[in-house]
Amino acid sequence: MHVVTPSEMRQIDKRAIEEFKILGTVLMENAALQTVQVILKHYPKPSKVLVLAGCGNNGGDALAVARHLFLYGYKTEVVIVSEDGRRPRGDAETNLKVLESLETTDSFENLNSLDSLESIHGDSQSEHLRIHWLQNEVDLNQLFPLLRNADLIVEGFFGTGLDRPITGLYKEVIDQINKRTIINKLTNYPKKDDKTGYSDKNNNVSMPVISIDIPSGINGKTGHVMGSAFKATHTVTYGYLKTGHLLYPGREYSGKVHVVPISLPNDS
Repeated sequence: MHVVTPSEMRQIDKRAIEEFKILGTVLMENAALQTVQVILKHYPKPSKVLVLAGCGNNGGDALAVARHLFLYGYKTEVVIVSEDGRRPRGDAETNLKVLESLETTDSFENLNSLDSLESIHGDSQSEHLRIHWLQNEVDLNQLFPLLRNADLIVEGFFGTGLDRPITGLYKEVIDQINKRTIINKLTNYPKKDDKTGYSDKNNNVSMPVISIDIPSGINGKTGHVMGSAFKATHTVTYGYLKTGHLLYPGREYSGKVHVVPISLPNDS
């Protein structure tokens, strides 16, 4: 199996787009579909998923994943971190617009109430897709009830090209989620009536985290933690393994790594 650095992967993507005329949106859609297949295999019961997205291409992958999970019947909450009012651009913006067109209209006036969230979600099979924007520390209050009510997290803040330490809201979110979740090493959801599998003695929910391409915060070349990083249960990476998946501590943070095809030419 081939292993590449982030710079080599950028050249592979560039060649696929420029020489083989494969649209970036096609590569993004293929990445999302492959990621969803991994999720369906390991967590097949449609449930409540929290999708975290940045404003770059990794975030665009996450937004496309959110759309497909919603269409598969998952109750889907999407949180986009948008420091300084940034919004996704390019292919990521395309996926945002599609997702916005599907957004449902549940009332979230009482967003900070876990009871209100459960009454909205409950065990109902009604469709549910909501998009939330985190632009400052005050907005973090939106995250906590969503996190408590989720069964699964999909994160797509930063990809393998991260070259600077994570700071600000991104770091706050990562640190809060790492504190509040435990890596679930089972292949299926734990049963809620199984206290040994669902909660620990401190009442921290055992929640799987699926990272898109690489856990956000891990350097794709060296495997180093860039300020803070998600501790993933599964990582779905595209085309080839990256060196950061194999070098510690990136190896430990990546959990089980799934290398999936996204229609890159064989000779790329």
